[in-house]
Amino acid sequence: MVERKKKRILNIVPVVNNKWNAVIRETLETYASPEFELGFRNVKYGGTDSIEGERYIAVTVPYIVDEIIQAEKEGYDACDPSNA
Repeated sequence: MVERKKKRILNIVPVVNNKWNAVIRETLETYASPEFELGFRNVKYGGTDSIEGERYIAVTVPYIVDEIIQAEKEGYDACDPSNA
């Protein structure tokens, strides 16, 4: 039997604190197939507690892109910017 490599997906939480991480992790892990390995990371800069409109999104997007580039270097197969 050939062992298949798990697909690695990084969930990027687009706020600088981890206030929402447990809820997001619990929800995603409930539905994730065993073939997937989930990672979670917050942006380092941008908004604080939540996404509050288009200005916030515009300010945070460059930091989401930074995390996507880093995830690719770390071998992730895909990224999901939660709530973005």
